[in-house]
Amino acid sequence: MARHDVSGLRDAGAAGLRIGLSEDGSGAMAAAMEALAAQRVDDRDFCVRMLPRVSRTFALSILSLPEALSDSLCAAYLLCRVVDSIEDANPITPETRASLFDAFDALMRGEGGSLPEFEARFADTSIGMAEADRALCKGAGAVFRVFRALPAADQEAIRPWVLEMSRGMRDYASRADAEGMTRIVDVPDLERYCYFVAGTVGELLTSLFERAVPGASEEVVAAARSRATRFGLGLQMVNVLKDVAEDLDRGACFLPEDVLARHGVRRDALLSPEAREGGLAAVSEVCAIARGHLDAAVEYTFCWPGREGAEVRAFCAVPLALAIATLREVERGEDTLVRGREPKIDKRLVAEVLAGARRAAESDAALTALFARAAEARPSAPAGGSGRVTMPLLRARRPPVPPERRASMTVIRGGADAKKSSGDASRSEARAREGRVLVTGGAGHLGQNLVRRLVAEGKEVRVLVRGARGAATLAGLPVEVVTCDVRDADALGAATRGIAEVYHAAALVAEGDERSFFETNVLGTRALLGACREAGVRRVVVTSSLDAVRYEDSRGAPIDEATPLDPFSAHSPHARTKALAEHECLKAVADGLDVVVVAPTTLVGPFDDRPSLIGRALVDHANGRLRAFARGALLLTATRDAVEAHVGAMRSGRKGQKYVVATELVSMDDLLSFFEEASARRRPSFAVPARIVEAPFARRFAAARVLGGERPPGAPSPASSPRRADTSKAERELGFVPTCVRSAIYDAYADFFRRALVPEGPASRGAHVPRT
Repeated sequence: MARHDVSGLRDAGAAGLRIGLSEDGSGAMAAAMEALAAQRVDDRDFCVRMLPRVSRTFALSILSLPEALSDSLCAAYLLCRVVDSIEDANPITPETRASLFDAFDALMRGEGGSLPEFEARFADTSIGMAEADRALCKGAGAVFRVFRALPAADQEAIRPWVLEMSRGMRDYASRADAEGMTRIVDVPDLERYCYFVAGTVGELLTSLFERAVPGASEEVVAAARSRATRFGLGLQMVNVLKDVAEDLDRGACFLPEDVLARHGVRRDALLSPEAREGGLAAVSEVCAIARGHLDAAVEYTFCWPGREGAEVRAFCAVPLALAIATLREVERGEDTLVRGREPKIDKRLVAEVLAGARRAAESDAALTALFARAAEARPSAPAGGSGRVTMPLLRARRPPVPPERRASMTVIRGGADAKKSSGDASRSEARAREGRVLVTGGAGHLGQNLVRRLVAEGKEVRVLVRGARGAATLAGLPVEVVTCDVRDADALGAATRGIAEVYHAAALVAEGDERSFFETNVLGTRALLGACREAGVRRVVVTSSLDAVRYEDSRGAPIDEATPLDPFSAHSPHARTKALAEHECLKAVADGLDVVVVAPTTLVGPFDDRPSLIGRALVDHANGRLRAFARGALLLTATRDAVEAHVGAMRSGRKGQKYVVATELVSMDDLLSFFEEASARRRPSFAVPARIVEAPFARRFAAARVLGGERPPGAPSPASSPRRADTSKAERELGFVPTCVRSAIYDAYADFFRRALVPEGPASRGAHVPRT
């Protein structure tokens, strides 16, 4: 990832302010602010990429939260992981470890210290640590910068608990260095250790949750706070219990020595067959203590209100349900205290919990049922089975080894197991005859809507996503989720095996350098089409964009499939690469593959998770942050219209043909009126002249919350002469029937309200809007 030197940026910004509105001064300030913004994007990207490397399932829980809370928890968790990495580093001298703790604490307190110097310390390969931990620590400056950019209240909620964790880990690491191994004296010592490792995290979470849950009363917060430490203790004690054998092999034992002594077991003989009975009795005694803490953790989860705190409840429920199930496996004892084996739970239960937590979160009864299901979990497959489940405990002592980039896929199956009726069986047979469907980019705006449409139709769907955040968006849907990169030919070969129909919606749209756009949008499309040809896929529908069919016709004629990409104008990387991707489609058709292209305009509608520029403008307006708008118009497509066009293309499109689709051309005035109707918030009245938001000023006005200040991919500039799209070919051949943008805005608003991004408004209360 590119690094930007931001030393002195604050001084540069201050200097620009002192210079005032002089031409040179404003330019310097703008350059400094743009550099700072670029650094923040890079830093956040680093954190999001590192999170699943150090804890995959915990990352899924964090990244499924509302964005502001997710950002704060992501930074907090990675800071904790840096502390954990320092404590776990081995080999390392006690003096080096102490100096690393000192440097971390100073940076955490803001008492000086150099981020580059701190990062450079971890380039020393004599300090032993896991690859993912080293990568995190070598890039820790990004985590600290993200942390320092959080709201002050969030920083104050996080800082004391991270420092408390650091203090405790330093203490236990010093003991281990002095004694030659990590050992626990008695139960209070174990609980003290777990407090520093994970109880602090329970307190940290509560400090953030009480600010994030709207309307959380003092009673609710007090009840949660009284159980916060035990929430962390319960999860960490399960982690300790399941890893006893593995910890012993690396020279650590977290079972209290007084408990072992009571059952006549020596630490050095704990894994021997002769000591097994006494060892299991000692484990059982600690399990009883852990179960008491888990009971308090269940109470903690129920403290948060079902509706307003649903995301928080779901966040807590995932690791808690899996910990409850894991403790049951430890108590069964089959794999407990066996070298080379680990008590683990069935992967189907993991998938069931991941899929069901958010759905159950709003209901006390449903959440109780989820925990009960975890407590009754069946044993996992015997040791030596198909793989290992990575537990999302608050502090996994060893992060999972990240898979190699090539030929690697992570699969999650959604939906609960259930007995099939004869009707279900016949539908399954029908689906088998039709063949399975693959959707790439299934976590994107179009992809999520398309996947839901196909599921509703009864299709058997496999979804390709890039990572944990994408998988989280599909939780609860009965689909197979495959994590891989569209540039990975080997992984695509496996993903397309057994597939009859493919919808290729994966693409870079607005973020990334030119090389990334080319590799993803062009080479990725080429790789997928090659894999489809090898796999014998019946038809591929590829999502293009109106960006790839734009020519500035002085006559203002409607845009249609014959409109070329203007060779005389500058184009965005998205436009250029989408045009090149269409050429890849034509080459594939010449090689015998059945490919159809659908080219929608800018989308608006529900399941806009990023959100897109139009979605962000709607959220900003609803929260009173949209300050002005630019005169002009935008050619928009309701997501439901785009979805129906894709389904129609699969059903009746002609091989090798392209279909332009759009819903309607909407003026900025009308778009703001729709925003106002959906939210019941008055629209901004200040209109910025369209020419002012053209380059080179567009980025400044986008940052200033001006609707139209940044052009969405696939949309003409608001300053351009409004041009409509000729969708007659799609209407004639695909049965395409455009609806209206106004109802799409209402649908988008209702979805944003469900995710707590906007306040209640007419659209969130189910106000009916005709779709024609």
